[in-house]
Amino acid sequence: MVIISIKNFGELLVNLRIKNKITKKDLATFIGYTPKQLHRIEKNECIPSMDLVIQLSDFYKVDLLQYYKLLINDVSLDSFIQFSKLRNAIEKANYSLVNTLCIEYEKLPSFSTGENLRLIYYAKALCCLINKKYTESLKYCIEGLQHNNLEQFYINLSLDKIYSNTTYNLISCVGYNFYFLGETKKYETIMLTLYKNINKHFFSDSYIECMNSRFISRFYSTILNNLSDLNIQRQEYFIALDFVEKAIKYSTESGSGLGILDSFYFTKFQCHYYLEQFEEALMSLDYCLMLSMIFNKKDYAYRRVTSLKLIYPNIIEYIRLDELLKKYNLYHKS
Repeated sequence: MVIISIKNFGELLVNLRIKNKITKKDLATFIGYTPKQLHRIEKNECIPSMDLVIQLSDFYKVDLLQYYKLLINDVSLDSFIQFSKLRNAIEKANYSLVNTLCIEYEKLPSFSTGENLRLIYYAKALCCLINKKYTESLKYCIEGLQHNNLEQFYINLSLDKIYSNTTYNLISCVGYNFYFLGETKKYETIMLTLYKNINKHFFSDSYIECMNSRFISRFYSTILNNLSDLNIQRQEYFIALDFVEKAIKYSTESGSGLGILDSFYFTKFQCHYYLEQFEEALMSLDYCLMLSMIFNKKDYAYRRVTSLKLIYPNIIEYIRLDELLKKYNLYHKS
């Protein structure tokens, strides 16, 4: 396939879409983007990810990688592979590898700007967060967000024009650092702002749009669960239950974040337990342990269950815990 007189990659995508007689809305639904995001890509206002290029190549049955590299100067397949390797290490929580890759990649010219550089900052921020270096982690977050002042960022927190997954992650990382530094109000403000922003920009047109982005669906569910946890701490159990039920709904219906769904059901268990809805609590705990088994997290399930009697000393008076221990063979760690 040879396309002549194409000025930029966005124009190429427009031509392909028109040639294949597909509407912008239908294509956006297929690729997991909103029509607004697709519009910006077609207008060449932002560079599409390599993931999207591969997805569109498969959809149109055209190798778009060659045009991607020709029409976007600073992109290479090597850069994409490196970016994916670092992102996968983050998703698998392999922080030793994350740190190693950061040291290697930050020296590369391809990681000196744009989304690649933001990923480096996010990776560094995460490593610091895991090691409880919260102030240093905040510094990397703010640098990744290209803000010079943390307080100014917080005061003017505006998310109206964010289309980068890494940027969303950096902002949530700011929130987690605030939480661990004891600034709960700032943590809540950031979580609520993310929640409202996603509602406004991704779920406003129709319900089906909440299925459009796998990342956003998982991210949104996690934000909801965080808000649920926060309300449990405040003993606002009905509010907490509402948030976590939304988290479970979006995670289940979108098919994203199923590997952390057990945590959502554990949060739901806590809500029901504190509301003295013990049959519902038992059911939620059962789902939590079942999902842990499905996703090969038996050790995690064992630690969670064995901590229950410490956190809830009277739990066996209200919940048939021994039945669950027997059902999932969690009497002894294996």
